[in-house]
Amino acid sequence: RTADAQTRGSDVLVLAEKQIIARSEATVYGEPIDVSRFADLMIETAVGAETLDTSATVTVKYHTANDPDLPQANWAELDANAVAQGASMPAVDRIRVGFGQTVPLGRYIRWSLTFSAATASQSVKFQSIAVGHE
Repeated sequence: RTADAQTRGSDVLVLAEKQIIARSEATVYGEPIDVSRFADLMIETAVGAETLDTSATVTVKYHTANDPDLPQANWAELDANAVAQGASMPAVDRIRVGFGQTVPLGRYIRWSLTFSAATASQSVKFQSIAVGHE
């Protein structure tokens, strides 16, 4: 934690760090991260490069739950950001989740990537950083 973050009761979390995802599955999920000490999070996602089929999209989503072992259907969706093939890069999205928002922030958060067409030739390079406020 930086001195500035300590004085404000905040901390920076790296949710995903410039990962390249090239999959034949339609949806890929990140590992759950415990965010229980925060009242809310400000999340910035940057998609820096993409290789998608023509007219395809990839959607970055965030989900929250109180139990990391729940089936995906039981995780609440917090936000989604679709990036189309050929979009100008980096595509940046910022969201605030938690206190005062429509979907309350659970104990855990995780990201997912959903490809509109599931082929092994597709990939996304992205970074997701959150600032948590206690």
